[in-house]
Amino acid sequence: MAKKIKMSQEEIEKYNAEIKKLPSKKSKLTIAFIVLTIIFTISLIGSIIYFNNDISSLKKENDELASENAQLVLEKLSIKSDLDSILGSKTKSYIERKLEFFDESIVFRIEGFGNYYYTYDCMMKKVGNNKFTYWGYNKEAAISDGLRAGGC
Repeated sequence: MAKKIKMSQEEIEKYNAEIKKLPSKKSKLTIAFIVLTIIFTISLIGSIIYFNNDISSLKKENDELASENAQLVLEKLSIKSDLDSILGSKTKSYIERKLEFFDESIVFRIEGFGNYYYTYDCMMKKVGNNKFTYWGYNKEAAISDGLRAGGC
């Protein structure tokens, strides 16, 4: 059987005082909530700072690319202007056929380079930036005059 324990009034008061000293469950939850709130706030501030720096970096990169794009647009317009001045009213294929005709049909004898004939491109490689005198031939006339094909 169970034994009945009697406590004196003094012991009861001492017991109640000890219980009051113990932290309540509500205060433990409040402390945990405050700690979690602080951690969340610090994380949020860190994220904001990180993304703000990232956005600043992206804005800077965007500005650089926009500047580069503007330069490329100007370069494109300049190249288009140069091409239009070369082509004039002719088409690209017309100019290609004309240049191909000249490369296949016209040759040059350079004075001082012996009895050889050269294409225009080869002649320009041979003489470089130096002054020179040349004779222009169609290929058949150059061969009938005794000229031989020169090498580049």
